[in-house]
Amino acid sequence: MNKLSGGSQMNHPYALIAEETITREKNRLTVRLPIRVMPRVFTRLDGEVPATYGDPAYQCGAGVPQPDLRREICPHDHDHFEIFIVLAGSALHRTPDYVAPLTRGDVIISAPPQTHALSEIDGLHRLECVYLSEWLVHEAEELWSEPGVLPLFLAQGTPTSAAGLRVPHFKLSERNLALCFEDWRAMVLELARTEPSLAYLKRCMGKVMITLGRSYSETEAATEMEGTGRGLRHEILESLRLIERAASSGEHFRVSDLAQSCGLSVTYFTRQFCESVGRSPLQYFQQRRIQHACWLLLHAEHSVTEVADSLGFADAPHFVRVFGKLRGMTPSDYRKRFRDRPKHEREDVSP
Repeated sequence: MNKLSGGSQMNHPYALIAEETITREKNRLTVRLPIRVMPRVFTRLDGEVPATYGDPAYQCGAGVPQPDLRREICPHDHDHFEIFIVLAGSALHRTPDYVAPLTRGDVIISAPPQTHALSEIDGLHRLECVYLSEWLVHEAEELWSEPGVLPLFLAQGTPTSAAGLRVPHFKLSERNLALCFEDWRAMVLELARTEPSLAYLKRCMGKVMITLGRSYSETEAATEMEGTGRGLRHEILESLRLIERAASSGEHFRVSDLAQSCGLSVTYFTRQFCESVGRSPLQYFQQRRIQHACWLLLHAEHSVTEVADSLGFADAPHFVRVFGKLRGMTPSDYRKRFRDRPKHEREDVSP
């Protein structure tokens, strides 16, 4: 089984091409509001709603969502992260790599540009969280050593880093399901405020990530990957700190220097890093450098040339090439697209 999948799955690879990309704009994700939590409820085959629909224990805020009559959701991908947890009902979750049943407690975590779809929906009630990875992983060093968090969330921050990996799918215990639900309920209430606190939302989401990471680390898929099911080795944790410093400051970066600082050969160090993080040291360094670039493009007024210089790129054209490879657009286009836009230009949230 692939190292980023889990749960009871029917492994039947088949072509699954995204018919739609769910965009940040469609989910109204912006620099000022980079995360949203939304309940989704589908009717049962008999036309009724699931029992959890009207149960106060499963209400997250004022009002309840309008029930959805659909029996399937077409293949799609996202340009942001999506996590959903099943509270009730059932469906089949389809990806290019597997087809798996969804029931209470199942978790799906999809990163761009991973494609998935739902079929045979019967009274599905799920709680969905969408967010911008560049916001969540900024200054997230305290989460590095938490079991499962690094491969699930922190190492999948760019489209190319998730390409080719299975969509993680695993099940929560009732206790962990309750913990995640309460943290997301708190986030829904905070998001309803006129000026939601991003610090509060980030701390709530950090708790959810730790709970999900712990659950994932106990799955068969995670135990196949050395280091994922427990805390990181000291050498890997120290190398992450050194990579973070280099990626954010423009310092010179060489894998051989990292290996030497850990007292390991380059070959052994690289293998241990890949097993713990899910990608090579150089891939992770480039990913973190681009994530820092995204943060600067959205939160500062630096020119593209100034961002390139501050992060140690040879020149602006080199920065543009690397950025385009990992983000699929130029830095200027990224800034124009994902800065806050006037309210009348925003799209409504899709059902």
